[in-house]
Amino acid sequence: MMASEFTYDGGVKRIRLLGSGGIGDVFLVQMQNSNYFAFKTLNSQNIFNKKALQSLKTEYDMLSNLVHPNIIRAHGWANILGDIGILMEYIDGHNPSWEKFVSAPVKKKICQAVRYLRSLPQPIVHNDIKPSNVIVEPTGRVVLLDFSAAYYCGTTPPKIGRPE
Repeated sequence: MMASEFTYDGGVKRIRLLGSGGIGDVFLVQMQNSNYFAFKTLNSQNIFNKKALQSLKTEYDMLSNLVHPNIIRAHGWANILGDIGILMEYIDGHNPSWEKFVSAPVKKKICQAVRYLRSLPQPIVHNDIKPSNVIVEPTGRVVLLDFSAAYYCGTTPPKIGRPE
């Protein structure tokens, strides 16, 4: 059983699409209490794909145990307006340009996140670090996102959600 499970059938607004990937879409949602979250759910091509759903659950299981300022925080596994997926912190920022991505301050924060992932009792390989999987907040906080291609060291990398 997952640590936090939520069902929202009312009082939730889907504001806009934040991004799309191999198996899912990420939406900005606003809860009844006015808090904003990112909600990652399966896209229409994968809504009945059991492997895609398992991949999303694995991503949640992985994220739910991570606590680091440079890694997106998962708040729970949620059913929102009939869609199931990962409820995550909403980060108001932008994807860095390639020049900014390879700059020392951004690289340092990404390396801190990767070092943390490798220091865990069951180390994690992100497997898809690129500018579109990083957000830089106006405050300068750098956050690594999208763990759909991530895997635990010593296991087989996922086929669904793998980088091309």
